[in-house]
Amino acid sequence: MPFSTETSWTNQTLDLLRGSGHLEDRAIPEMLNQQTVKLGFRMVSHQSKPTEGERPMRLDAWTYVRRVTARDVLKALADEDESSATLSKAINLSMEGQKVYHVVVRGNDSKFMPPGDRAGVDVVTSYFCQSMNFVIEEVNKFLFDELADAHAIWEVMDNSQFDNMLQVFFEDGDTKKDATLHLVGRFNGGSNLLHSCIKEGHHATLKILLNDFTVETVEKTPWRRLAEPLRRVGLWKVTAFHRAVYDGELACLQELVAWAVRHGHDITPLTNVEGFTCLELAEKEGNWACFNVLAPIFKVEAMKDVKDTHTREVRHASLLTPRVELVGMADSVVSLKQKQMQVLQQTKLPGQSWSHVLSAVQELTTCQEFHHADRDTLKIRICKVDFEDDASEAILGSLLDAAKGLLALEADFCVVKTDHTLVDCLRVVVDRLGTAAGDVSTMSLPRKIDLSSPCAEILPVEDEQACDRQAANLLTSFVENVGHVPWFFGARNALINKKQRARLAKLLASQSLASKVVFDSFLFVCLLVVVVVVVVVVVVVIAVVVVVVVVVIVVVAVVVVAVVAVVVVVVVVVVVIMIMVFVVVVVDVVVVVVVVVVFMLIVVVVRRRRRRRVRSRRRGRRRRRRRRRRCRCCCRCCCHGRRRRRCCRRRRHCCFCCRCCYCCCRCCCCRMIQPAHGLTLRCSFESLL
Repeated sequence: MPFSTETSWTNQTLDLLRGSGHLEDRAIPEMLNQQTVKLGFRMVSHQSKPTEGERPMRLDAWTYVRRVTARDVLKALADEDESSATLSKAINLSMEGQKVYHVVVRGNDSKFMPPGDRAGVDVVTSYFCQSMNFVIEEVNKFLFDELADAHAIWEVMDNSQFDNMLQVFFEDGDTKKDATLHLVGRFNGGSNLLHSCIKEGHHATLKILLNDFTVETVEKTPWRRLAEPLRRVGLWKVTAFHRAVYDGELACLQELVAWAVRHGHDITPLTNVEGFTCLELAEKEGNWACFNVLAPIFKVEAMKDVKDTHTREVRHASLLTPRVELVGMADSVVSLKQKQMQVLQQTKLPGQSWSHVLSAVQELTTCQEFHHADRDTLKIRICKVDFEDDASEAILGSLLDAAKGLLALEADFCVVKTDHTLVDCLRVVVDRLGTAAGDVSTMSLPRKIDLSSPCAEILPVEDEQACDRQAANLLTSFVENVGHVPWFFGARNALINKKQRARLAKLLASQSLASKVVFDSFLFVCLLVVVVVVVVVVVVVIAVVVVVVVVVIVVVAVVVVAVVAVVVVVVVVVVVIMIMVFVVVVVDVVVVVVVVVVFMLIVVVVRRRRRRRVRSRRRGRRRRRRRRRRCRCCCRCCCHGRRRRRCCRRRRHCCFCCRCCYCCCRCCCCRMIQPAHGLTLRCSFESLL
């Protein structure tokens, strides 16, 4: 539910968006929801009216509020591909001097939802730039303030600008449900335009509202609906017919009945929260003239020679009369919301003294309603009494005795003579609380006492100060004793008036200031002593620390010198030992190196000799092998030829041709190279190993 803090009945940004058609499908507010929930500040909102259904209840919801900038609106327009240079410039200019806020109401939190279906939605209305305050101010100015002038109502409703404001206000709300319509005729609940006309007796204005501004006559322009006679409004859920009957406005009731008959409405089933129809309410209130007007509709017999006895004027006059009332819960109250008690019996006071009040209270305690009702639900209420005298403790004691065991003893719109009455009453209450027991059967007081009233006369300064001191002492005793009596609920304002309470607060403040000064002085002296002691202690500690530091330095120096000497000796010894070890190690290393070198030389020499022997042996073997390779042909070789390897065709094994002379031997299997003299030689050798 976005709104603006500075606007007329609408604002320029809203006009621009509506004129460009961007508020018809609610696209822009829905696009702003995510950022508002993410960046806006959150608070809990309470539903103004209970839900409809079998379990009416007022639900809670999270409300996210964020100030909307021109950039946010333009971004929403750009995402919808609806932005234009002219519109963007106009929105920037309109939002420069006007703060616009966006509000998102989320009711889908499980903590706030009743058992059942937990599917919640974000409620986005079709507006986000509206000021309710201006609409209310305009309606109060041109409608409520001009109810006495029927012609002025006609003129303002014929004003096109005012009519346009009503139309915009109507279209900004949810128009699908009758309970959520934005109608100015519903402003102020039970004191709306129609009911105000009836209360104040503006018959001409009522006639105009019924003839020209009801749902039957403004069907095409629903925002012009100013009167809803059949709608139940207010705490007591009364219709316009109930209002006219209760206030005894006969002319208004006749006009309402004529309107209902003209449009064919049946008013017989209309009831208020107590279940009374219009006829039953007229009978209950004794407004018999109204009863006769309704009798033909309810098909009952009319009364003869009757008149209304409880009109609004009579009721207001009776409210200004000094009286004592017996108040209790009526049997007709059927709703738990109706905690307001009703007057069961009242007694008018012949005078305005405490003795007359005591007599009236004692008279009420003997009536039939007092004995038939439960004492825990009854109240004694003293109304509109300007006391001429101060009450004595005896009269106050008798008054409390008459009201003991009741729910409350109250003083409503009363004025006591001086503060002595309230102080004496407080003294009597404190005395009885001091002697009271915790048992309910021994109650000597009403459960609640509300006799705190303003004073008509001011006491002299000395008497006033003495009275204030007594009140302060009695308040202390009252606080000490009231906690020991569980059946006593308390005394409003501790039975002292506002002025005396202010004086006591001022006296307490002055005493607190004096005590504060004394305490501050004592605290200053204590702080000074503490500072001196601390300084002395600090000086002593510093001296001790200095001495300790010097001693420690000397000891540390001696220890350091000793340690240095020991370290030097140890270092010298270690160096000498290391030198000796180094020399020994070097000598050993040299010896080892020499031995290793000699050994390696010996090994090298031995290996060389061995290699030579091996080589000589190999040469000998080779020589012997060569010698063994002889030709097994028929003759020796006289010359050396090349060695060839051929396959023996006949014997199927390999043979080698020996280096024999081609001229002196012949091969038996392999053909060899032709000899020089042209003979073909053949050789056959066995494999030579």
